[in-house]
Amino acid sequence: MKCSNCGAGLSVQDPEATLATCKYCSAQTRIGPRGLQARLNALRPRQADGQQSGGKGCAIAIVGFVALMIMGISMSVFFFINKAQDMTAETIEQVQKNLPFPTPGVSNNNIVVVEAPRPDRVYWFGPACLVDADGADPLDIATVARVYGADDISRQPTILDGATGSVLWKGDKLGDDLTGFCMTQQWFGVQTANFEVLFTPARPPRKGPTTRLSDRVRKLAAKDDCVTFGTADRKETTLSLPGGAVSDCDAGKPTPIAAYSRDRTSRRRFELADRVIWLTARRRGTPVITVQADRGKERLWGAELEYQSTHQNIRAVLAGDAIVFVGGTRKATKRVLVGIATETGEIRFEIPLENFSTIRADPLYNGKVVLIGDTSDTLFAYDPKTGALAWRFGQ
Repeated sequence: MKCSNCGAGLSVQDPEATLATCKYCSAQTRIGPRGLQARLNALRPRQADGQQSGGKGCAIAIVGFVALMIMGISMSVFFFINKAQDMTAETIEQVQKNLPFPTPGVSNNNIVVVEAPRPDRVYWFGPACLVDADGADPLDIATVARVYGADDISRQPTILDGATGSVLWKGDKLGDDLTGFCMTQQWFGVQTANFEVLFTPARPPRKGPTTRLSDRVRKLAAKDDCVTFGTADRKETTLSLPGGAVSDCDAGKPTPIAAYSRDRTSRRRFELADRVIWLTARRRGTPVITVQADRGKERLWGAELEYQSTHQNIRAVLAGDAIVFVGGTRKATKRVLVGIATETGEIRFEIPLENFSTIRADPLYNGKVVLIGDTSDTLFAYDPKTGALAWRFGQ
């Protein structure tokens, strides 16, 4: 309440008072015949009405917002459906115009589209076996490829050209439970899930005998046209080729095939005509590989390389006049391909191997390239003179 004379605020202490006196101008202002309490009571219904009207306004606003959202979604769906129908009609019309000649199954209102078959993705599975597929140098590679088709995964015996890595021959797709094993330069073998062994000659016609063993092949010995298998049930079976009949020929003592080898060698010995070369890895955790050449008791040369062996193994091969091995950096974060001249011990190259994972087995040398397979399903071929990548098999 304000003073009727000067407009100052009035202070009323008695709720029953009907007059209020201004403390600034002393003028009296009439409150009402029933006092201040009656005036306050008269204001309360109006406040309640205001609250009710405010609640009703909020409810109306919420309902309107929801209705607008539903209307917007409906319009969007309607627009996209019409757009899709228009695009389908335009696509059919465009395809029909581009057809070079009338095709059965295609009309103005109906078009049958046949999707082209997706090509198979082919990867290396292993092992890599050196074979003589064409009678010319260098030696070729017999292996098993993993094939990812549109609907299935299978494994396929394959022979690669040793010089270029191109495919010389592909066998039948035999499911995803196929194990390959190296025999001789003239024969390559695979075993299926039902323990059946398929022998493949390295040269055409590549059709060999088959035989069923009692269990999976774990060990093998092969010499000329004789092969001895050691199976998981600890039985040994000796066969003669090309017939595949049981025989008493001498193939030697069976050793574990690559898929089941547990070889852990921290030292490698390479014997040349006039010297012996040693590669030795120090104890685990010490990133040093020692390489030295001896002639009898005479030390010709030696060096310590700041690389560590991979998985406690010296992965190395004699490739002509060089020793090529794969080493790890101090923290084993990268693989490095290293080439050492056998005559002088000079390091020819140190090539970082990008995107290279764990090596499956020892490198191989086929007379031209060094072959290294890793667990990324790729077989790499490197030039032993420069360390350059010659070719690769596996996408």
